[in-house]
Amino acid sequence: MIIICGTIEVKEEGIEAYKKAAAVATEITLTEEGCGTYGFFQSLDKPTVFRVYEEWESKDNLRAHGAAEHFKAFGAAIKDIVVARKIQMIEPARIVDL
Repeated sequence: MIIICGTIEVKEEGIEAYKKAAAVATEITLTEEGCGTYGFFQSLDKPTVFRVYEEWESKDNLRAHGAAEHFKAFGAAIKDIVVARKIQMIEPARIVDL
C-alpha cells in the first residue's frame, strides 16, 4: 500500500473554490482502480489549511491517478489559490517528500 498525506494551504478568498474542486476530485478519484481512501479535510483551527490523505494499492495505481484528466483539471482549478503545500508519500519501507 502507498499512503499520500500532507497539507495544502490556500488563500482565504480561495477556500470555497478549493472545497468545490476537492469535492469533484474526490468523487471521481474514489472510483479509480486501486484507490482505497481519498480525501481533503479542512482544519478547524486554520480554515485555509486542508489535510490530504490517500491510500493506493500500488504505485501504478497512483501513477494512473496522476495522469488522469480529472486530476489535471483539479490542479488547474487550484493553481492560483494554493499558498503552500507539503505532501509526503509513505511506502512500506520509506517516506518520501513530494
